[in-house]
Amino acid sequence: EKYSGKTTIVLIANVEKSAGGSMVIGPGASPTDGKLTVTIIPFKSKYDCLVNKFPKTPTGEIVKEEDVKFFQTDKISIVSDPPTELDIDGDLHSSTPAVVNILPQSVNIISPL
Repeated sequence: EKYSGKTTIVLIANVEKSAGGSMVIGPGASPTDGKLTVTIIPFKSKYDCLVNKFPKTPTGEIVKEEDVKFFQTDKISIVSDPPTELDIDGDLHSSTPAVVNILPQSVNIISPL
């Protein structure tokens, strides 16, 4: 599937809650299902962003908005003109174009339990 158009933000997550566990960035996302949860919020106006979209983003209610694209995938490519910096977990890293994908079972966790 392709999306083209002026965009406010593209959120990509593999966990439901982020930002210290207080924001639902990826509603329904799981770190164990091998999928990325993607939310694309199109840009309509600054007013729409501030009044209608941003207040619904931290709770996950944003995905119920009619014009918002919400889906799961194992890989996404992002291209923008002009290139845009990527904010990864609160830090700026690289810029578009970018490819984000899942690397299944790539982190081993050792626990005494």
